[in-house]
Amino acid sequence: THTNTQASAFRGLYRTQARTFYFHLTVMQRGWLHSGPLLWLQHVDKKVKLKVGKDEEHRGWLLTVDPVSASVVLVNFREDGASVRVVMGHAVEDVEVLQESDPETAERLRLFLLPPTTSSLDPEELSRRRMGVFRWLEQNRVPVEEDGDSLRVAGALTILAPYRPEDCCSSNQIILDRIQRLIRSQPHLHKVDPGFDSIQILPGYSGSQEL
Repeated sequence: THTNTQASAFRGLYRTQARTFYFHLTVMQRGWLHSGPLLWLQHVDKKVKLKVGKDEEHRGWLLTVDPVSASVVLVNFREDGASVRVVMGHAVEDVEVLQESDPETAERLRLFLLPPTTSSLDPEELSRRRMGVFRWLEQNRVPVEEDGDSLRVAGALTILAPYRPEDCCSSNQIILDRIQRLIRSQPHLHKVDPGFDSIQILPGYSGSQEL
Protein backbone atom coordinates (compact mmCIF):
# COMPACT_ATOMS: atom_id res chain seq x y z
CA THR A 1 0.00 0.00 0.00
CA HIS A 2 2.84 2.36 0.90
CA THR A 3 4.51 1.58 -2.43
CA ASN A 4 1.27 2.26 -4.32
CA THR A 5 0.88 5.60 -2.52
CA GLN A 6 4.42 6.61 -3.44
CA ALA A 7 3.85 5.59 -7.06
CA SER A 8 0.61 7.57 -7.22
CA ALA A 9 2.29 10.65 -5.75
CA PHE A 10 5.15 10.32 -8.22
CA ARG A 11 2.74 10.07 -11.16
CA GLY A 12 0.88 13.16 -9.94
CA LEU A 13 4.14 15.10 -9.61
CA TYR A 14 5.25 13.95 -13.06
CA ARG A 15 1.97 15.08 -14.65
CA THR A 16 2.22 18.48 -12.96
CA GLN A 17 5.81 18.96 -14.12
CA ALA A 18 4.89 17.81 -17.63
CA ARG A 19 2.03 20.32 -17.83
CA THR A 20 4.26 23.10 -16.54
CA PHE A 21 6.91 22.26 -19.14
CA TYR A 22 4.28 22.20 -21.90
CA PHE A 23 2.87 25.60 -20.90
CA HIS A 24 6.36 27.10 -20.70
CA LEU A 25 7.28 25.68 -24.10
CA THR A 26 4.06 27.01 -25.64
CA VAL A 27 4.70 30.51 -24.28
CA MET A 28 8.25 30.43 -25.63
CA GLN A 29 7.05 29.34 -29.07
CA ARG A 30 4.00 31.59 -29.46
CA GLY A 31 4.89 34.44 -27.14
CA TRP A 32 2.77 35.39 -24.13
CA LEU A 33 0.60 37.83 -26.07
CA HIS A 34 -0.51 35.17 -28.56
CA SER A 35 -0.73 32.18 -26.21
CA GLY A 36 -4.44 32.75 -25.54
CA PRO A 37 -6.75 32.84 -22.50
CA LEU A 38 -6.75 29.08 -21.88
CA LEU A 39 -3.01 29.05 -21.34
CA TRP A 40 -3.02 32.35 -19.42
CA LEU A 41 -5.48 30.88 -16.91
CA GLN A 42 -3.11 27.99 -16.23
CA HIS A 43 -0.71 30.49 -14.63
CA VAL A 44 -3.24 32.12 -12.29
CA ASP A 45 -2.59 31.58 -8.55
CA LYS A 46 0.97 30.49 -9.26
CA LYS A 47 4.24 32.16 -8.37
CA VAL A 48 5.87 33.12 -11.65
CA LYS A 49 8.89 34.83 -13.11
CA LEU A 50 8.23 37.20 -16.00
CA LYS A 51 10.95 38.10 -18.45
CA VAL A 52 10.18 41.51 -19.93
CA GLY A 53 13.49 42.60 -21.37
CA LYS A 54 17.09 41.62 -21.84
CA ASP A 55 18.02 42.28 -18.22
CA GLU A 56 14.63 42.78 -16.57
CA GLU A 57 12.38 40.30 -14.82
CA HIS A 58 9.57 40.41 -12.27
CA ARG A 59 8.47 37.77 -9.78
CA GLY A 60 5.26 37.38 -7.84
CA TRP A 61 1.97 35.55 -7.48
CA LEU A 62 -0.02 35.87 -10.69
CA LEU A 63 -3.37 37.28 -9.59
CA THR A 64 -5.12 37.69 -12.93
CA VAL A 65 -4.61 38.34 -16.64
CA ASP A 66 -6.50 40.95 -18.64
CA PRO A 67 -8.31 39.02 -21.41
CA VAL A 68 -7.91 41.84 -23.94
CA SER A 69 -4.36 43.12 -23.46
CA ALA A 70 -2.83 40.00 -21.81
CA SER A 71 -1.47 42.31 -19.10
CA VAL A 72 -0.39 40.47 -15.96
CA VAL A 73 -1.12 41.45 -12.36
CA LEU A 74 1.49 40.24 -9.88
CA VAL A 75 1.11 40.29 -6.09
CA ASN A 76 3.88 40.01 -3.52
CA PHE A 77 2.84 39.59 0.11
CA ARG A 78 4.76 41.31 2.89
CA GLU A 79 4.43 41.47 6.65
CA ASP A 80 2.84 44.92 6.56
CA GLY A 81 0.69 44.47 3.46
CA ALA A 82 1.26 43.66 -0.18
CA SER A 83 2.61 45.21 -3.36
CA VAL A 84 0.91 44.89 -6.72
CA ARG A 85 2.62 45.21 -10.08
CA VAL A 86 0.93 45.40 -13.48
CA VAL A 87 3.03 44.28 -16.45
CA MET A 88 1.70 45.09 -19.91
CA GLY A 89 1.07 42.01 -22.01
CA HIS A 90 3.04 43.20 -25.04
CA ALA A 91 6.16 43.53 -22.86
CA VAL A 92 6.10 39.94 -21.56
CA GLU A 93 8.60 37.74 -23.38
CA ASP A 94 8.51 34.63 -21.22
CA VAL A 95 6.64 33.29 -18.17
CA GLU A 96 8.09 30.60 -15.92
CA VAL A 97 6.13 28.95 -13.10
CA LEU A 98 8.18 28.89 -9.90
CA GLN A 99 5.70 27.58 -7.34
CA GLU A 100 2.15 26.30 -6.96
CA SER A 101 -0.03 28.05 -4.37
CA ASP A 102 -1.12 26.35 -1.17
CA PRO A 103 -4.74 26.75 0.05
CA GLU A 104 -3.83 29.71 2.30
CA THR A 105 -2.10 31.64 -0.49
CA ALA A 106 -4.90 30.86 -2.95
CA GLU A 107 -7.43 32.29 -0.48
CA ARG A 108 -5.38 35.46 0.03
CA LEU A 109 -5.24 35.93 -3.73
CA ARG A 110 -8.98 35.33 -4.04
CA LEU A 111 -9.69 38.06 -1.48
CA PHE A 112 -7.75 40.53 -3.64
CA LEU A 113 -10.34 40.11 -6.39
CA LEU A 114 -13.35 40.88 -4.20
CA PRO A 115 -14.71 44.38 -4.88
CA PRO A 116 -15.07 46.74 -1.94
CA THR A 117 -18.53 46.68 -0.41
CA THR A 118 -20.49 49.81 0.32
CA SER A 119 -20.40 49.06 4.04
CA SER A 120 -16.59 49.04 4.01
CA LEU A 121 -16.45 52.60 2.66
CA ASP A 122 -16.97 55.61 4.89
CA PRO A 123 -19.41 58.38 3.86
CA GLU A 124 -16.56 60.69 2.87
CA GLU A 125 -15.13 58.10 0.47
CA LEU A 126 -18.56 57.40 -1.03
CA SER A 127 -19.13 61.13 -1.51
CA ARG A 128 -15.72 61.48 -3.17
CA ARG A 129 -16.51 58.62 -5.54
CA ARG A 130 -19.96 59.98 -6.36
CA MET A 131 -18.63 63.45 -7.17
CA GLY A 132 -15.76 61.98 -9.17
CA VAL A 133 -18.15 60.03 -11.40
CA PHE A 134 -20.52 63.03 -11.56
CA ARG A 135 -17.79 65.38 -12.80
CA TRP A 136 -16.40 62.79 -15.21
CA LEU A 137 -19.80 62.33 -16.84
CA GLU A 138 -20.28 66.10 -17.05
CA GLN A 139 -16.88 66.48 -18.73
CA ASN A 140 -18.04 63.98 -21.33
CA ARG A 141 -21.26 65.98 -21.92
CA VAL A 142 -23.50 63.36 -20.34
CA PRO A 143 -26.63 64.78 -18.64
CA VAL A 144 -26.37 63.67 -15.01
CA GLU A 145 -27.96 64.75 -11.74
CA GLU A 146 -27.76 63.70 -8.10
CA ASP A 147 -30.70 61.79 -6.67
CA GLY A 148 -29.96 61.30 -2.99
CA ASP A 149 -27.03 58.89 -2.75
CA SER A 150 -27.39 57.81 -6.37
CA LEU A 151 -26.80 59.44 -9.75
CA ARG A 152 -29.38 59.68 -12.54
CA VAL A 153 -28.20 59.79 -16.14
CA ALA A 154 -30.48 61.18 -18.86
CA GLY A 155 -33.49 59.96 -16.90
CA ALA A 156 -32.75 56.46 -18.15
CA LEU A 157 -29.97 55.09 -15.95
CA THR A 158 -29.18 55.00 -12.23
CA ILE A 159 -25.73 54.63 -10.68
CA LEU A 160 -25.80 53.29 -7.14
CA ALA A 161 -23.05 53.37 -4.52
CA PRO A 162 -20.15 52.66 -4.68
CA TYR A 163 -20.46 53.99 -8.26
CA ARG A 164 -18.62 51.31 -10.23
CA PRO A 165 -19.51 50.17 -13.77
CA GLU A 166 -21.38 47.18 -12.34
CA ASP A 167 -23.45 49.54 -10.15
CA CYS A 168 -25.21 50.99 -13.21
CA CYS A 169 -28.87 50.03 -13.69
CA SER A 170 -30.85 50.63 -16.87
CA SER A 171 -33.26 48.85 -19.19
CA ASN A 172 -31.62 50.62 -22.15
CA GLN A 173 -28.67 48.43 -23.11
CA ILE A 174 -27.10 51.04 -25.39
CA ILE A 175 -27.01 53.69 -22.66
CA LEU A 176 -25.89 51.11 -20.10
CA ASP A 177 -22.93 50.01 -22.24
CA ARG A 178 -21.89 53.59 -22.98
CA ILE A 179 -21.95 54.76 -19.36
CA GLN A 180 -20.16 51.65 -18.12
CA ARG A 181 -17.40 52.22 -20.68
CA LEU A 182 -17.11 55.85 -19.60
CA ILE A 183 -16.78 54.93 -15.93
CA ARG A 184 -14.14 52.32 -16.74
CA SER A 185 -12.13 54.95 -18.60
CA GLN A 186 -12.31 57.43 -15.71
CA PRO A 187 -8.86 58.53 -14.50
CA HIS A 188 -8.52 57.47 -10.88
CA LEU A 189 -6.53 59.26 -8.23
CA HIS A 190 -3.95 56.85 -6.84
CA LYS A 191 -3.96 56.68 -3.06
CA VAL A 192 -2.54 54.34 -0.47
CA ASP A 193 -5.06 51.76 0.73
CA PRO A 194 -4.70 49.86 4.01
CA GLY A 195 -4.02 46.62 2.14
CA PHE A 196 -1.06 48.00 0.21
CA ASP A 197 2.23 49.25 1.54
CA SER A 198 2.83 51.47 -1.48
CA ILE A 199 1.29 52.81 -4.63
CA GLN A 200 3.67 53.97 -7.31
CA ILE A 201 3.60 54.39 -11.05
CA LEU A 202 6.94 53.30 -12.41
CA PRO A 203 8.36 54.51 -15.72
CA GLY A 204 10.26 52.16 -17.98
CA TYR A 205 10.20 50.52 -21.36
CA SER A 206 8.71 47.32 -19.99
CA GLY A 207 5.36 48.95 -19.44
CA SER A 208 5.10 47.76 -15.85
CA GLN A 209 3.39 49.60 -13.03
CA GLU A 210 3.73 48.92 -9.34
CA LEU A 211 0.70 49.75 -7.25
